[in-house]
Amino acid sequence: MRFDNRGGAHIRRIGIVGVVVALVGLGASPAHAAVPVASVSNATVVEGDSGTTSAVFTVTSLSDARSVITIVDDDGAITPPPDAGSPSISINDAVVQEGNADTTTATLTLSLSAASADPISVDIATADGTATFDGGDYYETRGRLVFQPGETTETLQITVNGDRLAEGDEVFYVVLSNPVNATISDPRSAITILDDDAPDPSRTTLTVVKRARSLVARGQVVPPHPGSRMRVVLKKYRDGRFRTLAVKRPTLGEALDRDGDGVFESTYRA
Repeated sequence: MRFDNRGGAHIRRIGIVGVVVALVGLGASPAHAAVPVASVSNATVVEGDSGTTSAVFTVTSLSDARSVITIVDDDGAITPPPDAGSPSISINDAVVQEGNADTTTATLTLSLSAASADPISVDIATADGTATFDGGDYYETRGRLVFQPGETTETLQITVNGDRLAEGDEVFYVVLSNPVNATISDPRSAITILDDDAPDPSRTTLTVVKRARSLVARGQVVPPHPGSRMRVVLKKYRDGRFRTLAVKRPTLGEALDRDGDGVFESTYRA
């Protein structure tokens, strides 16, 4: 005799479930004064991930009226979905003018979709884009920001460095991760640095010499700008990216036609 539930009700399973099958009045007739009851064996089946599974049991006597079929759960622990009522965290983008010197501050606001009775925290970290930390465009920021119970906004300030280089507009990011007691709806803020420097029509040549404990750079600038300072960034390609070894700001020398070609230039050494 076979038993399955393909035509019956859905059985919800968690862990190991006992199913009782009652066989009452097997082969009985209303004409009989006494109704015999069959005894059947128990059975164990593995539930499977889809489709159906049959439990096989055997009628052995007329003394017991039930068979216990054990369904063995073969699924791992069920991970509950995130609480739909948890607040979500978002962060805005920002745009700043670079400036020619000193620093500028980019102010970001982190917001919760709703206040919480529990503290909420999230990790924050700056990440390079076309603007880079190694290139001296901004100050790296890493840490964990906490919303106290009842708070819905927190402010984060990132420092941007100014310079006189015509680099074009650049962008870098602040990334959110690892929230506690909340979810993240907007994981990244883009900070755009607007370049306010005019293009420099000068031509620069650069020669780099590696010594035992240092790097030396020298070259010429045409047309000359004697007395002005320039910025020389020396980088090395390592581990899949360029890493800054040194930043020099040499003063340009007096205007001279050193090579006799009729073109005056300034020299520098960094």
